[in-house]
Amino acid sequence: MGMSWAYRVPGATLDELSDALTIAGVEPAGISEETGVATAWFAARPDTALPLDGSWEAVDDADWSEEWKKGLDRVTVGRVTIAPPWLAPEGPQTGEGPITIVIDPGMAFGTGHHETTAGCLGALQELPLAGRHVIDVGTGTGVLALAARALGAARVTAIDNDQEAVDAAEVNIAAHGMDGISLALGSTDVLQGTGDVVLANIITDKLLALLPSLVALVAPGGTLITSGIAVHRTEEAMAAFSAAGLEPVARPGREWTLLIAHAPLPR
Repeated sequence: MGMSWAYRVPGATLDELSDALTIAGVEPAGISEETGVATAWFAARPDTALPLDGSWEAVDDADWSEEWKKGLDRVTVGRVTIAPPWLAPEGPQTGEGPITIVIDPGMAFGTGHHETTAGCLGALQELPLAGRHVIDVGTGTGVLALAARALGAARVTAIDNDQEAVDAAEVNIAAHGMDGISLALGSTDVLQGTGDVVLANIITDKLLALLPSLVALVAPGGTLITSGIAVHRTEEAMAAFSAAGLEPVARPGREWTLLIAHAPLPR
């Protein structure tokens, strides 16, 4: 039996550990929380120093591959529930009424548990999506692309610059049996045309670097929804939006801010 690694942080919550790892650019195989201890699970111990004080523990592969799942549950935002496969024996539900998107949390970023993803799911449901084209930049597992299509978008274009994420999204889209979603490897430069709704759930620095091209993707009268902005950088991000030609509304959360901006219609 092989060995893996657990990094245990007493007194931290699952979300606190997830946020700290995201900011540090460290990707665990899974995260769990139990009895006041948050744990990040790794198939191999990373060389990077981890951002929160904790302790390493070598564990059997068979132990960690199941134990990290204990901290995950269904996440429901409005009409949309994101569930891991073991909590959704009925499979995806994408018709009328409540929607269930089934995502394997071990595949790539985007299970609905993160504050940024949940914020985007809520913002999507405030918009009339029927007949609209949605662009999802940094799609990860494809969870937001799947939700947008299930909520009525006529067409969804999803991109990510990470091949593993694109592979994961491709598997998820096929598993949900949904047409109308196109998927591509790359950044905004691989896109043509505009979207009625543009989603970008990506980390602050990458978002600010892409902001001019994201604004250019928004059709007249369309909406740009961005998350992944650290709360303490909200004013910086709002100033960047303004400089790019859009005036956003900020919705600060616990660690992350959601910014929503509507492009004006032509006069």
